[in-house]
Amino acid sequence: MRIDFMAPIGRRVLLVCPDGRQFGHLALEWAMALSAARASGASVWLVPPAGAANPALLDVECPDVPLRRLPAVLRPLARLRLGLAGLTRGGRFAADAVVESCFDQLARAVTFHIDHSPLPPTLARHLRGLKQGLGHRTRLQHRGFQPPYFRRRLIRAAIPVALRPEALRRAEALARAAGLPLEGPLVTIHAREAGYKRGGREVHQKPQMHGAAKGYRDDSLRNARIETYGPAIDMLVEKGFTVVRIGDASMTPLRHPGVFDLPASPANDPLLQVYCLLRSRILISGESGPSAASYLAGTALLTVNATDPIGSYPVRASSLFLLKHVEDPARGSLTARDLLGRDYAGGLRNPGRYVYRDNTGEEILLAAYEILERVGEPADADGQNVFRAMATEAADGLRAEFGYVRKWGADGGFLGDGALVRFQADAGAGR
Repeated sequence: MRIDFMAPIGRRVLLVCPDGRQFGHLALEWAMALSAARASGASVWLVPPAGAANPALLDVECPDVPLRRLPAVLRPLARLRLGLAGLTRGGRFAADAVVESCFDQLARAVTFHIDHSPLPPTLARHLRGLKQGLGHRTRLQHRGFQPPYFRRRLIRAAIPVALRPEALRRAEALARAAGLPLEGPLVTIHAREAGYKRGGREVHQKPQMHGAAKGYRDDSLRNARIETYGPAIDMLVEKGFTVVRIGDASMTPLRHPGVFDLPASPANDPLLQVYCLLRSRILISGESGPSAASYLAGTALLTVNATDPIGSYPVRASSLFLLKHVEDPARGSLTARDLLGRDYAGGLRNPGRYVYRDNTGEEILLAAYEILERVGEPADADGQNVFRAMATEAADGLRAEFGYVRKWGADGGFLGDGALVRFQADAGAGR
């Protein structure tokens, strides 16, 4: 878990070096940093990351936050300062992590002997009790201790942002070259595909995961087909929206009336994609980088084909999410409520345990109608309120046991003001 991308210097300066390797992390860390600086009245000293996935994200500024981009000669010292800050914070958890590891290994050894050694029944029973106690001790280690990476409370309210003037002028020139109108309502869409993470860059393909426990999280299950957005696109175009599809050049071309398909356009540019996000009233996306960028842009977010009801729970009241269909071969289709349980948290995106099916075009259309209503005036149905409470309780209850939930889940008891789409929330809340 990365916790050292920003650190205060004195009382009035926040030193920031966001992680530039992935679009989503870069956008989210920049959003959190600007929000933290605005809340504390601090200036930001920015260390631009080398080789950023989309450097145009750092051309987005908040008019309420004084910003200084550190010259190259000072950046090594700044990174050292951030490293020391992370070491200090990390030290509070290091001893606890060592203790947890020891108890975990001891519990594994006890389990092995229970399963493989010819033990007297009384001794085996006592060892099972010991194992349960060790497991309970392990799960207590992080309770109330380690802060989440995703600082949901920091970005609960959108802050004013805009491209700096020289970047805005270039972005508008790119938009004109692509044939995009500079006025009028706009919706941006994105569906995650394999291309951006092709070549061993998915979580389960990384070298450090070779030989890891079977069934490690397969993030390619977040992928989806852009074609299923068709009915929603038609509805949005009919209502007068310009629809822009963003992404990289490896994506499957989208030939659909009324859509500007930037990945297939020679005018595509990282800055143009950021410009479209900033201009958009709504972003429709799966679980991928652009969804995180919506928190920087202040754009209402409709997350479709979501696999994680906790990590993908929308922070802001203007936003919604729609879950993929998940099936357990032994139990059949799982409800949204089932996805909040311990079993699912332990097998999230595990293709050996679950089968995932994309949302249909009709489901995405229903969700698009609902997000249009919500942007105008957010109002939750009873089932949505019930599901929010269940999801928040689950996030708090699971964080001690699952690092992924600690990283992306509730922030001090706050999960989000957004909602699960109405028809899934009613079913998931048992209505």
